[in-house]
Amino acid sequence: MISLGLALTNLLPIPVLDGGQICILAIEALCRRDASVGTRTALADAGLTIVLGLMVTATYFDVRALW
Repeated sequence: MISLGLALTNLLPIPVLDGGQICILAIEALCRRDASVGTRTALADAGLTIVLGLMVTATYFDVRALW
């Protein structure tokens, strides 16, 4: 069950995850040109911020439940 949950989470359309990479490649295929390095970097930074924010939030609520 953990592996299935991790696989589904990995397919979310967040740029750092595999689902985000699939979305970026699909958009590039539709536009028929590659995204610039700056655009890819900005998307990766935004995705990393989202993932880190989710991790901090989950950790906060887990620690809060222990107290």
